[in-house]
Amino acid sequence: MEIGFQVKRLITSFNIEAKDGSFALDAAPLQFETCRERFAKSFSSVVEGFYYKHKPDGGRNVAAFLLRTEEVLREKTYSTFAETNRESILWVEPSNFWRRCSMRRSLLTILLRCGILYDVERDNYEEALFNQEYVIPTRRAVMRFLYGFTRYRGPELASDSTIQVRGWKSVFESKGESDIKEMLVWPDGSAFTPTTEMPNALWI
Repeated sequence: MEIGFQVKRLITSFNIEAKDGSFALDAAPLQFETCRERFAKSFSSVVEGFYYKHKPDGGRNVAAFLLRTEEVLREKTYSTFAETNRESILWVEPSNFWRRCSMRRSLLTILLRCGILYDVERDNYEEALFNQEYVIPTRRAVMRFLYGFTRYRGPELASDSTIQVRGWKSVFESKGESDIKEMLVWPDGSAFTPTTEMPNALWI
């Protein structure tokens, strides 16, 4: 889909040092966090948006990847983005779909990392998705989520004073199919009935 960027945002902080894939809340001066789990501690449901560090001129790829994911999920409301006066920093405003669930917010940070691997011209969506380091060990859960089983009903994402200690990767990396099916369900809590075409697939 076409990316309609919002009005460009002006970043006035100087000497910004951040690795690609880092996150920062809208504050002065900007302080980027490289650890997703530490960022998750401050990325709550009331946070409107945040800055994301990517490769130079790679913001369009990141935005396109997330929007493509939301199309796969058949979401009616999409996340929005704004370019900034820094060629490697993008402003991201996640839709309510991501913001209202802590597990979805955790997955969102992974998907944004996938966006760094995405190339709009090549349209290498699956390559970018399934080669990301946090998706590789949770591939089955990601596949079930993208099929539409987006309601999480597993253990709460407990946290201490500085770091969220349980997120998408730590919860799903060691889970088998039965656990994944129990923890990711249809949005209204219902389950599919197996069919002859798909007798025992992970998304049933």
